Amino acid sequence: MPTTPSAPHLILFAHDRWANAKLYDACAALSHEQFTQTFPMGCGSIRNNLVHNLSATRGWTDVLNESPARDRLVEDAYTLDQIRATHDEIYDAFEAAAFGLTTLTAYSMMFTKGQLMPGQLVLVTGIGGGVATSALALAKHRGCPVIVTSRHQWKLDKALALGADHAILDEGQDWSKEVRAITHKRGVDMVVDSTGKATHLHCIKSLARGGAYVTPGCTTGPDATTDLARLFWNQLRLLGSTMGSNEEFREVAALFSANKVGAVVDTVFKPEDASKAWAHLEEGKQFGKLVFDWS
Repeated sequence: MPTTPSAPHLILFAHDRWANAKLYDACAALSHEQFTQTFPMGCGSIRNNLVHNLSATRGWTDVLNESPARDRLVEDAYTLDQIRATHDEIYDAFEAAAFGLTTLTAYSMMFTKGQLMPGQLVLVTGIGGGVATSALALAKHRGCPVIVTSRHQWKLDKALALGADHAILDEGQDWSKEVRAITHKRGVDMVVDSTGKATHLHCIKSLARGGAYVTPGCTTGPDATTDLARLFWNQLRLLGSTMGSNEEFREVAALFSANKVGAVVDTVFKPEDASKAWAHLEEGKQFGKLVFDWS
């Protein structure tokens, strides 16, 4: 990629709307010639947005009439040193490393497949796992009340601090009755469950009519007992999901870049402490993602 003397570069995602605004502030004083040198053709949406904003305020009709490449999630935009300094203050590398897969998984099953709407009631089981914490964040971003379950009170306390509305301590009881009590017997519109066998039936019994059970995994086993009478009578939906599409990833990356949804990082380990990290997971001590620092 070419560099220019006028613009030491930082590579950003084309869909980084926060950076677009900061970049516009930094470049508003550039002359037409400086702008053209700094942002060569083919710099995607950042250049495209700047072209339209600056053209509207400075009359650069010749720049506006150009046709930059369409949006694409690639390393394709240059900024100034001051943007890099500000950007690095906002975005944490470990959080960025933890964000992608779990948030993409939760986004795809909840929004694309599950069609979750603002204000609907959500139940997230086993809060503390990466997908579960991402599901909590996404549901709250969409304006949904969230109930969480866990076998550990300290994890429930952390979830409440992150915005969960209700918390149920799972001590082996049929906690669907508690869900029904919280929702005034109605039940929830969506259950996000990656536990599987140990919680599946409680989840089905917690769903309101027309509700959706969405799952990306089954950590306690795949051979769950279900209730087919509830399934057909209440017109429930059972949806399996793994990861997501490139388009969905663009959407979750935009949420991260706009500082709307982040990731919960439990602990950062060095590679030589991999066995400690594994033991941490096996003992269920984590809340959020474990990240390895390879630097």
